[in-house]
Amino acid sequence: MFPVTVVLSKKIELQSDKSKIAETIKNVLKAKKINVITNKISSSKIKISFVKDTMNKSRGSFMGGIDKAFILIDNSIIKYSFSIFKVFCFSLIMGLVFGLIFGITTSYYWLGFVVFAWFFGSNWISIVIKNKLFLKELQQELIKKDNEKPEYFALNVEGI
Repeated sequence: MFPVTVVLSKKIELQSDKSKIAETIKNVLKAKKINVITNKISSSKIKISFVKDTMNKSRGSFMGGIDKAFILIDNSIIKYSFSIFKVFCFSLIMGLVFGLIFGITTSYYWLGFVVFAWFFGSNWISIVIKNKLFLKELQQELIKKDNEKPEYFALNVEGI
């Protein structure tokens, strides 16, 4: 549902088992101080839902950023979906208030739409760009962890 829910996706080829992938995603989210709500792993896909309310303060969004999100890895595609309903509502309320103020004082009601479009549009663009960068960072971290070789410990057998 545009513009309240945004879905971003990237191709990713991973060879690791699903539990290792889920653990890597949770570690990336934990490093960004994001609260994981649910973690579902099935035979074909991984779905991790989370709330980014703690991340909103550090991301610099004027109106609070995104409400809730989830990451879904299915086959070779990672999908990142997030909701920006609060930003939409806040922008709409600001647009209506400014439209009412402009309408009463100057009879230019349409300026309320300009205010809504400016506030919501600028925040929507910055939220999408920041979350695309987050998805790219997550993709790179998953690929890095997938390419790591397991460490084997060598035994010293000289004394046997």
